[in-house]
Amino acid sequence: MYVYGPGGPTSAMQECAKAFTAKTGILVKVTGGPDTKWLAQAQQNADSIYGGAEYGLTQFIQNHPELVDAITRVEL
Repeated sequence: MYVYGPGGPTSAMQECAKAFTAKTGILVKVTGGPDTKWLAQAQQNADSIYGGAEYGLTQFIQNHPELVDAITRVEL
């Protein structure tokens, strides 16, 4: 499973990924940083995109509507 998003929450997302992998056996690779770093790869294999803030994810979806199905968005 491939997960992408901004750099700020990357450490927390990696910890969540480890816990998810331990519980399910499904390996999760988290890549964080500016979207210019991971966007091309995410277009090929992203299973999930996370945001650092609600407005950031909103802007990302507006800029890349082909990559994120807005109906699947979940706010925590």
